[in-house]
Amino acid sequence: MKLKLLAPVLLLSLTAMGVSAVETLQTEEQTAQVKKVKSKSARSEAIAVRFYNKIFNERADIERTAKRFMKEDYIQHNAFVGTGRENFINGIGNLLASNPDMKFEIKHVVTDGDLVVLFVHMHVPGSGEPGEAIMEMLRIEDGKIAEHWDVQQPIPASIPHDNGMF
Repeated sequence: MKLKLLAPVLLLSLTAMGVSAVETLQTEEQTAQVKKVKSKSARSEAIAVRFYNKIFNERADIERTAKRFMKEDYIQHNAFVGTGRENFINGIGNLLASNPDMKFEIKHVVTDGDLVVLFVHMHVPGSGEPGEAIMEMLRIEDGKIAEHWDVQQPIPASIPHDNGMF
């Protein structure tokens, strides 16, 4: 925390002295220190969001991406998909192949240590259908997705307030 507060003061002081702030502050040692400071929550969130976007929005190779981001013994809590990485690859592969225009917009991310919750709008643009609201919860272990829970709710055509679903 102190580094964040001191950095602007240091930059102004160095600039006033004619010292290049970029050269001064971007040493390899300082870069390594910044990487160490990154919290467990921030690392978990980065893994979850990158994985989700690669699979569902970029439509990256599912098998290769799953092997990179998921533990082989990945635990699944969805009632319609078997546990394990191979079941994810097959189940999600079929879903995406059957719905090539489907989009998954991450609306909110909440992270606590190794748990990441993604609040997602799943829909097909231009279909006239509002889609579904999904909450995905992923547990990260040793830099990989180890466990998954989700709940889905169809978005009704009209709702009794003006707050929206997201």
